[in-house]
Amino acid sequence: MQVSTHPFVIGELACSHLANREEFLELLAAMPMVATVSHEEVLAFIMARRLMGRNLGWIDMHLLASASLANVALWTVDKRLSVVARELGLGIPST
Repeated sequence: MQVSTHPFVIGELACSHLANREEFLELLAAMPMVATVSHEEVLAFIMARRLMGRNLGWIDMHLLASASLANVALWTVDKRLSVVARELGLGIPST
């Protein structure tokens, strides 16, 4: 199993307090990255999949669209995002 990350995840984590900050961010930056998608692509993704009103934010929508484009599963501890990812066939199956 290969793990990749998204630049927005690294950005969100960089905004928080981290132990071993520099090392942690360097390790994340060394991981394979999924591509970001454009503003227009995310808006089209939201409309096509009727994701409006699902209580997800803009970063969540970007992560879903990027996971869909890269055809990878999205792992998250965010319950709402996890539910939608599974509905879209992008989630890690529950254990």
